[in-house]
Parts: sequence; C-alpha cells; structure tokens
Amino acid sequence: MQRGKKKRKEWKLKDEDTRRQFKVKVQQKNNRNRGGWKQLSENVLEAAKEVCGETTGYRRRRRETWWWNEAVQRSLQEKKRAYKRWQRTQNEEDKREYKEKTRQAQREVARAKRLA
Repeated sequence: MQRGKKKRKEWKLKDEDTRRQFKVKVQQKNNRNRGGWKQLSENVLEAAKEVCGETTGYRRRRRETWWWNEAVQRSLQEKKRAYKRWQRTQNEEDKREYKEKTRQAQREVARAKRLA
C-alpha cells in the first residue's frame, strides 16, 4: 500500500466537545507565545494535531460512505424497483416513474451529504 501525506482530522471539529477543546488549546498556546501571524498559524496547527489527531498517511482502498442513511437506502431501493419495472414493461409511464425516482434519489443523497 502506498503511503501519502499525513493530514489532520479536522472533520472531528464538527463535534461540539472537540471544538471546545480545540478552542481552549489555541487560547492557551497563544497566551504562552506572543508572536505574529506565523506563530498563530503554528499554534492553530499544533492544537489541531493534539485535539483531532492525524491520519496515518496510508490510503484507504474503500471509501467510507459517511453520509449513507435509511432515507438514502429506501430511495435507492424504490429507484431500483422502478427501473426493473420499466425494463420489464417498456412502458412510457413506467419510464417517467423511473426518471422521477432517479431525481428523488439524487436529491436524497445530496440532502444526506449536506446534513452529515
């Protein structure tokens, strides 16, 4: 497996407790070290590393579907059923239904990603 660049897990800052810990760390570091923008930048990066951690640098083979939920699952199953019905009947009405289910599924996936 190929090793890439280590990254800070900044997505952990979505959690309220982690965000609070990060804020406290940055304030503590800035109180100890009075410096310019460079020092502030270093303090923020150090605090992020301490609070959030870092990735190993190894690339994953499979991506995690962090946004997947029950609504997405249901929507995609409905779309699949509509597709199979349309393929079986070759009916124009079934084709329209399939297209509508496809649009609904796309909206559901977008909503899930936005809210995750």
